[in-house]
Amino acid sequence: MIENLDTAVRLVGIGATLMIMAQMMASDIRLMIKGPLVGALIGAVGYLVVSSGARAAFPVINSLTDLVSISTPFFIWLFARALFERDPDRRVILIAALLLVAAWVLKHVVPGGANPGFWATNALSLALVGDLVRVALSKSGVDVVEPRRAARRWLALLAAILTGLILGIEVMEVTTGTQGQYPLASLFTGVAIVVLVLFAGLVMVRANSALLIQRNPSPASEREAAETLDQD
Repeated sequence: MIENLDTAVRLVGIGATLMIMAQMMASDIRLMIKGPLVGALIGAVGYLVVSSGARAAFPVINSLTDLVSISTPFFIWLFARALFERDPDRRVILIAALLLVAAWVLKHVVPGGANPGFWATNALSLALVGDLVRVALSKSGVDVVEPRRAARRWLALLAAILTGLILGIEVMEVTTGTQGQYPLASLFTGVAIVVLVLFAGLVMVRANSALLIQRNPSPASEREAAETLDQD
């Protein structure tokens, strides 16, 4: 019963993710947000497949799907930082990407390297989640409109919380040797991904023009934003 519900949730999640991704690709959202968002959505689909226990017939496809899956926190981090207009240094992005690929190689290529690769991947993901929370709780760029600040903050915090919980479940299963033995844990991860994707889609739809599309602010609005930051 739980296994069937888990499969249904994951299929709904994959369908919703693909629909939102198609909508984002056709929209005029600025590229610095659209790129990481599409990457995160593709990673979410990969995670829904990998964490369900489904496996392709060919090991190469399995490995590539896992790389897509473990890249999800990285793209969520980039998306959230772009949403807050706090893009990280390009060197930091490059280092994080290289560490992610190195951990994946350690997990799938180096003989006997599955555990070091797993721990390296999760350590990096948790570091990115921690940075996401830090940015979400700090000043949100120069946006002085409270609804937009709230949308950015809550989307980033929800992404961080759910990602942290999913990583925590993975660590617990590995340390206790109970991978795949708790259907409720698998169902929770599927539901968490679906909730995150649907909430992100809701924010995209309701805040598209105000939050995501690049606009050239007027001199008056720039002065207002600067004065507000000075008062803070």
